[in-house]
Amino acid sequence: MQIFKHLTFKRSDVLPLLQHTAQRTGTCLLGTYSEQELGTRYQAKDTLAIAGDQGVYLTTATEEPLRANPDDPDSSTLRAVYAQGLNPGEDDSGDVSYRKRSIWGGDDGVDHLQVSEIQEQIERSLERDPNSDTVVVAITETTIEVPREMPEGLLRW
Repeated sequence: MQIFKHLTFKRSDVLPLLQHTAQRTGTCLLGTYSEQELGTRYQAKDTLAIAGDQGVYLTTATEEPLRANPDDPDSSTLRAVYAQGLNPGEDDSGDVSYRKRSIWGGDDGVDHLQVSEIQEQIERSLERDPNSDTVVVAITETTIEVPREMPEGLLRW
């Protein structure tokens, strides 16, 4: 039996990532570090990156990433949408570090989520509750996925 841990993201914060991704074409360096070293390129148009380092966040996976400040094209800071309770800039850093390790593990890493699955979840969620502002990602020891249905009993935005 797999035990799912659920991460929640604010839908209104995720939408700009989805819009940016939909407007871009091309590829991006994604995958494991060894694949990046080899210069392997993947289609990134239809994915968002979910990353774990000091916290856990979503960001774009396009060759031209969405910057935290779109008016400053020289900025190297990417737009990141942190999971609820996992933002080291806003939440208690000791708690964030503990929660990040218990959900993501101790190592940093990146995986990818299909934009179509996120959009489907949002649509289904809004059909049930027009005020819903939550996107959920489910994590087990071996998988990261976007559930089609909103799990019951989650803390919501």
